[in-house]
Amino acid sequence: LRYYYFDTWEDTLALLETCDIVVTCDTSVSHAAAALGKTTIVLMHPAAYFTWNHNGNVTKSIWYENAWCVKQKTPCVWEDTLQEAKKLTIRLLNEQKVN
Repeated sequence: LRYYYFDTWEDTLALLETCDIVVTCDTSVSHAAAALGKTTIVLMHPAAYFTWNHNGNVTKSIWYENAWCVKQKTPCVWEDTLQEAKKLTIRLLNEQKVN
């Protein structure tokens, strides 16, 4: 796991360009990654709002064809959410290899 600190939004976009899959809970990063065409997994709290299509636990975004939403089942408990995101990440990476 690496942490990067950037001075500009352009630096963030440049990093996103290098990613195969972006997993984030940050709205600005998730919108940018999905708009760049990157496969994006958005980690969401249970009170998620309509922008990311919060119907169900793991759903596809209604805004971006390449974005998925993984929502917490229980407030403040991320373990299950992260496990779901991990399974989804593995599945999507395997699909990218096939294509």
